Amino acid sequence: HLALKNKEFKLFLQPKFNLKNDDLIGAEALVRWQDPDGSYRFPNEFIPLFESNGFCLKLDMYMIEEGCKQIRSWIDSGVKPIPISVNQSKLLFSDRNYPNNLEKIINKYNVPASLIILEILEGVAANDMDFLNQQIETLHKKGFKVSMDDFGSGYSSLNMLYQLKIDELKLDRGFLRKVS
Repeated sequence: HLALKNKEFKLFLQPKFNLKNDDLIGAEALVRWQDPDGSYRFPNEFIPLFESNGFCLKLDMYMIEEGCKQIRSWIDSGVKPIPISVNQSKLLFSDRNYPNNLEKIINKYNVPASLIILEILEGVAANDMDFLNQQIETLHKKGFKVSMDDFGSGYSSLNMLYQLKIDELKLDRGFLRKVS
């Protein structure tokens, strides 16, 4: 909590390119924890703990805010903004207030919701598909897009994929290797 208060969690952007023409089409938000001594901790060192203790709820919303700040900075500087994908935990999607909380953040920074892509893992769909689709529908109405990250890494089901109302699908590298 102190690290969050001290803004030790940093936003890094990994570019996303169109493979047909090499155009920059977006970026994925990556979180890094910078210790006061300047060294960095990578997500595999802290995300599993944060998922188990629930702190990921605060960190995920913080990263949405950091993404909105970056987009606002681009807009204010006259740079055409690109969409930023931000990982979102299973716990967030189970919160009925989640879409409204997201809307408050984008309104605070006056950022179009279409520039924030919410990335979920396929495990989010394992529990209550109907509720998840309701959440996605509410998010769509507010202008957000939803992406499924790492499809094929665990609970993969084409039937599940068919039922979900997602906007983007990112296939797991291991899944592609097995298929090819």
